[in-house]
Amino acid sequence: MSAAVFIPLSKVLDVESLGVLTFSIGLTIFLLPFTLASSAPNGWASGYIIAMLVVGLITLLSFGLHETFLAPTPMLNFTFLTDRTVIGACLLDATYQITYYCWANYSTSFLQVVNDLSIAQAGYVSNTFDVVSGVLLLIVGYMIRRTGKFKWLLYIAVPL
Repeated sequence: MSAAVFIPLSKVLDVESLGVLTFSIGLTIFLLPFTLASSAPNGWASGYIIAMLVVGLITLLSFGLHETFLAPTPMLNFTFLTDRTVIGACLLDATYQITYYCWANYSTSFLQVVNDLSIAQAGYVSNTFDVVSGVLLLIVGYMIRRTGKFKWLLYIAVPL
């Protein structure tokens, strides 16, 4: 019979993985109430909903403190938050996400009313768009990576 091997927690959980763990737990606990609030007995006034928001926020703040003062190699490089290129890319992506979901809410209804498609046909068109755009995103991303140029994408995509 073999004896059980006990590994000290300090060997399993080093300082770097503590930051990743703190961030993922904090983000999960903070975002979970946004899904659960609709089914909670008192909605947003339920005690556990408020508690999850507070504990999640405190955990995320402790992640920030950990990254600032304790982490030998920070998971997030905070100098990126002041880089104009990174801020521009984030704003561009946020704009894309907003416009896509505004469009996607009505695309199948538009196809049904204007093009006289059935519900199934409109769903096929929508699903085809999702698959093709996903493949095109991978191809265009690879081409940008290989060439290092991205302005050609704007010259093609904006008029399209």
